Amino acid sequence: MRQIICLLTLCGLVLSPVLAQKLVQTTGEGQVEWTSKKSEDEVKKEARQKATIDALRKAFGEVVYESNAMYIKNRNTGTLTETNTVFNMIGDIEVKGEEVEEINEDFETIQGTRTTGDKTIEVKDIKCVRTILAREMTTPPIEFKAFPLGCPNINCKKTEFMDGDDLYFYFKSPVTGCLSIYIDDGEVSQQVLPYQAMPPEYEGGIKVRADQEYYFFKDSKEYDYFEEEDNYIREYKLYAKSLQDQNQIFVIFTKTPLNKVALRDGNEDELTEAEQKANYTMPLEANSKDFIRWLIKNKSHREDMQISRSFITITRD
Repeated sequence: MRQIICLLTLCGLVLSPVLAQKLVQTTGEGQVEWTSKKSEDEVKKEARQKATIDALRKAFGEVVYESNAMYIKNRNTGTLTETNTVFNMIGDIEVKGEEVEEINEDFETIQGTRTTGDKTIEVKDIKCVRTILAREMTTPPIEFKAFPLGCPNINCKKTEFMDGDDLYFYFKSPVTGCLSIYIDDGEVSQQVLPYQAMPPEYEGGIKVRADQEYYFFKDSKEYDYFEEEDNYIREYKLYAKSLQDQNQIFVIFTKTPLNKVALRDGNEDELTEAEQKANYTMPLEANSKDFIRWLIKNKSHREDMQISRSFITITRD
């Protein structure tokens, strides 16, 4: 596994006690038409989002606005209960819960027809069925912005990469906190932030300031946000181990530092001789299953922990 490598640059944890919330297992479905204007990955992403919303609505009800009041509608009984609770935004939809763990996910391609006037048109849909563990929202989520880039500019938002492409990342939060980023291919999770060379005080996440724009993974003084003499910045290149890989980027944001997941050195044997001579290195990593267990354990106990996932593809020529 070598989906990402580093370009080597030359130049008292305090946790508030939070009682674990009850987790609910719920299943939802989402179906989206697969047109010629959308890639399979784009349609699957939309279907996955719809399935997640459906699952959360089934577990915690849906939001209804009438006049100036807000209600929760029970999906089984239709009963409306007035509320002033907080909500989670998924796309443009408000739901009263958040996903903690994925239990199962299945996709199905459905062939069919649609009649428009006198014409019968063949159509194709992708259906997603997701079973998740979720919890009810009790505190408002931190609505930060986080997404991968093809260049260090907010207009370079990108999810489809080619083998050997550089990876950059944008982040902005309305509140100050601690940030960590991992990239996962289903087998190994690699820590790309905090940077590998950073001292132990950064291991619980790097501190980011409220309302500041951050561009990560670019080795330039302009993007050095650390007030220290040493240059910690790493640049990254993406590599595919098959014709097309799909990876997830996990963005983890907390108000206070985390106890980090147990990490090991990356497998340097996966680097070519030329890459080793060029001083490339592999990021610190963890087994993907161990990483997800760590993520779930922390998420279920810490209300201040926000997680954002980005799906990217890496394609060989």
